[in-house]
Amino acid sequence: MLKQDFDRPFEIVIVYNTDSTDNTLEIVQSMGLKVVKKGHYNAGENINFGIKNSDGKYLVITSAHCYPVDSHWLSNLYRNFSDPEVAGVYGKQVIPDSAKPMARRQVSAVYNDSWRSSRDNPVISNVNCMIRRDVWEKHQYDESPGNVVEDICWGMKVQEMGYKIVYEPKAAMVHYHNDGLRGYYRRSRSEGYGLMYAGLYAHPLRSILATLVKDTLADALYLLSHPRYICWLPYAPLWRISRSFGLYAGMRAFQRDGRKPLFKASAKRLWKH
Repeated sequence: MLKQDFDRPFEIVIVYNTDSTDNTLEIVQSMGLKVVKKGHYNAGENINFGIKNSDGKYLVITSAHCYPVDSHWLSNLYRNFSDPEVAGVYGKQVIPDSAKPMARRQVSAVYNDSWRSSRDNPVISNVNCMIRRDVWEKHQYDESPGNVVEDICWGMKVQEMGYKIVYEPKAAMVHYHNDGLRGYYRRSRSEGYGLMYAGLYAHPLRSILATLVKDTLADALYLLSHPRYICWLPYAPLWRISRSFGLYAGMRAFQRDGRKPLFKASAKRLWKH
């Protein structure tokens, strides 16, 4: 990030959770970066806290395990704000060659090379995005416990306010969770809880079963068409099943908690080009 070819001044703010157990603090302090400390991790709280401790007119959000693929990432995000109706821009996500081929197929399908703008598809990813500060001041990120889709919730709200969200494929970042079956289940469980909180699934079991069948078949066709990946054929269905069980467990947990969703929406609006 420090090597970006960008003709405007920018700062990097590290939001450091004090319950962290790795060497993040030592590393960023040795580089002279601005560090702000807070307690336990909460996605919406962390982002809002970091923004409140920053000065920029435009705000870039990313995760600690991501990095840009080239020096033009920042300028490619920023160039889309010549349109005053754009509230946020999110960039392409790529995964390394060492990633599971099923993950590569899915990520490449969602994060393709086609630029797009939308007023009704609320997808925006805080893995790799830039937003307007004045829009954030009107609507900050949701800080509710268990909400790990705070970015989609923000996208839904700003689109209700009349703004657009842009996907910029030339602003790419490497992002990958190298999960096994157990890790994928846990992460999917958190995601399922968040998706229910956002009001995106009225019929969880039916939606999950349909997605499981579709993804399992798509994985099989992809693996069979790439001979070097055929060895993944026995593992791929198990990987998809672990995600489906995780999503459903998270959705059921939300229902048991008796919470009300933020919005009434349809999952059909998500990730459509």
